Amino acid sequence: MIPIELDTPPSANAIHTPMTIAGKPRKVRSPEYKAWIRAAGWQVKAAHREPLPPKAPFAILIVANIGRQRDVDNLIKPVLDLLAGVGMTPDDKYCDAAVAVRGGDAPKGSIYVYILEAPEGKMWNAVIALATRARGIKPRLVKNA
Repeated sequence: MIPIELDTPPSANAIHTPMTIAGKPRKVRSPEYKAWIRAAGWQVKAAHREPLPPKAPFAILIVANIGRQRDVDNLIKPVLDLLAGVGMTPDDKYCDAAVAVRGGDAPKGSIYVYILEAPEGKMWNAVIALATRARGIKPRLVKNA
């Protein structure tokens, strides 16, 4: 499976900016997030991948070469929203598994996104297998005591 390479998204903690509109507090997309959505949307389109069917269960794996300067789990929400926004995946309510791993061979400043479509119940094994390959790890099964 060939990944889609994207610029590293802003943290999920920085995708909204608080504002007051008509006297009411609101959250709007931050300028950094808007710029990333524009650029990454074109990167997804340039990858020429077939979008998933509507309502298809799916999983994503994000491989990021980000070091320890930020939380790896804050990559998931912006990527899911982008993929649904450009029509590559259905709404993220159909995402059965989302895994983000630090390291791998993604270039610095970029992430690799793998999108998997699989029958429900088989998703987790597929994501774990892909994640361990991306990190170059051999999975170890731990038996219950």
